[in-house]
Amino acid sequence: MNGAWKNFVLPTSLLTGTIIGAGIFSLPYVFHRIGIVASVVYMGVFCIVLTLVHLMYADIVVASRERHRFAGFARNLLGSRWYIPAIIVGVMQLFLVLTIYLVLAPSFIRLFLPALGVGWAALAFWVAGTAVIFVSSRRLALAEFVATLGIVVTIVLIGVQGIPHALSRPLAAASFDLGSLLLPFGAILYALIGRTAIPTLVYYFRDEHGDVKRAKPAIVWGTVIPAALYAVFVIGVLGLSFPPSPDAVSGLWSVLPAWFMAGVGILGFLALWSSYFAIGRDLYEALVFDINIVRTVSACTVIAVPLLLYWAGLQDFITLVEIVGGIFIGLEGIFIIAMWQKVHVQRSENSPILLSSVPLMIRVAMKAVFVVGIFYVLYTQVF
Repeated sequence: MNGAWKNFVLPTSLLTGTIIGAGIFSLPYVFHRIGIVASVVYMGVFCIVLTLVHLMYADIVVASRERHRFAGFARNLLGSRWYIPAIIVGVMQLFLVLTIYLVLAPSFIRLFLPALGVGWAALAFWVAGTAVIFVSSRRLALAEFVATLGIVVTIVLIGVQGIPHALSRPLAAASFDLGSLLLPFGAILYALIGRTAIPTLVYYFRDEHGDVKRAKPAIVWGTVIPAALYAVFVIGVLGLSFPPSPDAVSGLWSVLPAWFMAGVGILGFLALWSSYFAIGRDLYEALVFDINIVRTVSACTVIAVPLLLYWAGLQDFITLVEIVGGIFIGLEGIFIIAMWQKVHVQRSENSPILLSSVPLMIRVAMKAVFVVGIFYVLYTQVF
């Protein structure tokens, strides 16, 4: 039992807890726009794509002799000319992601502390998230497990309350809009990406067991479990609040008791908190190992920049999710596929790997998914 705990439960919860964060709360709104059937197809395809991306990134981490992060891997594998673009894609993305958590957190904190103002609630969340960014990998995995339990309980509670109502409603054809068919790209990519937890997970197996190949089941299930939980959450929300609100929870006030909403607020806070400190840790290590910024300056940057961006006015939740998911994560996926191809060519016969091969057609299809998402978000949000 202790072996299963260390080899599977803790590392799987580390990835699952990182993935399930702010992105889950955008899904009911975008899924409602295109219908449940189309949404389930999207979720299945994107789950496969991002599972492969996570395994590819794990191979990249395993193959590196240095403790780099995204930009450092790109420089070593693709050449120095890709270093600055990789910094923009990897590092700037993470600052925006942390800002998204600050934007969304007050909606949940105010469910159990309604007297707290939005600005103070964002500040309280920032303090709570920042406080645990710099703990060890082992303690981080344990904290993720505790937080993930809270996330799962939230999803189950909403599912139990809402799914019976959803089954009596023709949700599959709800509000289908052909013009919104590509709307889920950014939201689902953002909701399923867990790249930032992969290095910590690989180092966990390397430090604890000396065998990185054991990370593969944790990565696969750590990606699949969030997708399954998302389906429960989305159907539950749509059963309770139809049409759903953009943040998924504010529309539940009229149908659920105050004590229930307070519990949702606490557990939702845990969901955001667990992802905030995992992403913050990856960002800190990217600044230290990829850009060679001294540790004290890196720590201060990770702590301060998200709050400054929030105060500067970046507070539109849906827009930020679409931009980060569609553009930054799309570019990130293309980078990872290109880096994995280099690792696959250069590896020695006895190198530890998680993916022995990925057919060319699948790699092309994966890139096509990311390219479509990038151009769609550029067209709708930028141009």
